[in-house]
Amino acid sequence: LSTGAKSELERLFADEEDYLAGMTSTERRAVVESHTWRDYLEKFAGMSEETLTFIQKWPHGVWAIGADALPAWMAWLESYPGFAGMDIGYDDEGDIEEDEGNFHFPDGNASVARLLVRKLIPGIAPGTSMEEIVNTHFDYSRLDQPGSSTRVRLSSTVVELKHQNGDLKGNLDVTYVRDNEGKTVTAEKVVWAGYHSMLPYVCDEVPVSQSAAMASAVRAPLVYTNVAIRNWRSLVNLGLRRAYCPGSFFHTLLMSYPVSFGDYKFPKSPDEPVVLHLQHIPLAPGMSAANQFREGKRQLLNTSFETFERNVRDQLGRMLGPGGFDPARDIAGITVNRWPHGYAYSVDQASGDVAWWPEMWRHERKPWVDARQRIGNIAIAGTDAASNAMTESAIEEAHRAVHSFIS
Repeated sequence: LSTGAKSELERLFADEEDYLAGMTSTERRAVVESHTWRDYLEKFAGMSEETLTFIQKWPHGVWAIGADALPAWMAWLESYPGFAGMDIGYDDEGDIEEDEGNFHFPDGNASVARLLVRKLIPGIAPGTSMEEIVNTHFDYSRLDQPGSSTRVRLSSTVVELKHQNGDLKGNLDVTYVRDNEGKTVTAEKVVWAGYHSMLPYVCDEVPVSQSAAMASAVRAPLVYTNVAIRNWRSLVNLGLRRAYCPGSFFHTLLMSYPVSFGDYKFPKSPDEPVVLHLQHIPLAPGMSAANQFREGKRQLLNTSFETFERNVRDQLGRMLGPGGFDPARDIAGITVNRWPHGYAYSVDQASGDVAWWPEMWRHERKPWVDARQRIGNIAIAGTDAASNAMTESAIEEAHRAVHSFIS
């Protein structure tokens, strides 16, 4: 970075200057709703191209989009630099509702699923509280027992879903494939909680207009890579916990958030193993957000695990090597989560607007609401049905879908 760019970044991150001084909150709101964060920083904060290039990937790890396509109002919501705590009128209208704190299981949402399964299938795992769930042993042989009121069948991909004899008030045939063998079961009710865009390929009873609404949910290419290392002595030697690397394959590197829960304890000694969290989001700056998502997915389909592994070893070696890190010796394992974190945002087909924050949607029609309408005895849940890929949304949509059958 040049001296000038460093000076601009110092000014930007000090976040003390009101770049919209003299404007009313209504005028400020109009500015942030009509500019991307990048355009705002260039036009109102006077940031140079070099500084804008540096800041481009700042939103990648959360929103899977760059500063060129992230709305300025979203940057304000996320407390990104450049707004100096300015009032733009949202709070007064009750548009934004802040969460009070957060909760994080050591294994993420896996613990939520484990808690649900333990409740639904008695005897599958010991314990009655959250505290022991992380290390509790589950007896997988109990998942799919004849006679059980709840049966969970893993590795079973549904390939066809249809009402028997075309009667939308009747039972359904559900055909799935397991171990390369197709089987069909009969269901009275079905809740589809998968990717919206896939349902029309599985069920030809989806109305054309609803299918179009489902197709508006475009998944983001958000790739989280976990790297288990045998110790974190090199990070201590470098005084490093988190790094932003806008010019590298992985733009962010950090130690996983330390969580102790029940008898699960996070590593306190630098000589103990830890997991590093790396982020890679392939995009195409300059395109609309939805088209960047599509291009990013195309890139991912053409990116091998070997490419990820080589970049992990190369980048960690160059970054942590001065602290004593040896990739060949110190990396114990690499997991690339290529698809699981790909949030699906609804897109307004006419304007190209993305429903980053559904509560802030300004269009009359909500594609995700149109997409989640029941089709006979098929109810539709999942986070796509809320255009919000958070756990609470998944729970709320499941509740809505199930209650649509009993209300």
